[in-house]
Amino acid sequence: MKHIKDKRCFIMAVLTMILTIICFGMVIMQEFEMRFVLSGCILLIWSVVNFFKAFEDQE
Repeated sequence: MKHIKDKRCFIMAVLTMILTIICFGMVIMQEFEMRFVLSGCILLIWSVVNFFKAFEDQE
């Protein structure tokens, strides 16, 4: 099991993942709005990058 190397990146990844879920929830609950889809995609990418950075070995 990998250990968290960068706590700041991990916290940012969790927060952006929560915002991603909220954005995609808005798309599902309300009528389809492109701004929520785009925001959700950008936040998802940002979250994945932060998760990789959180578990990556620092040099």
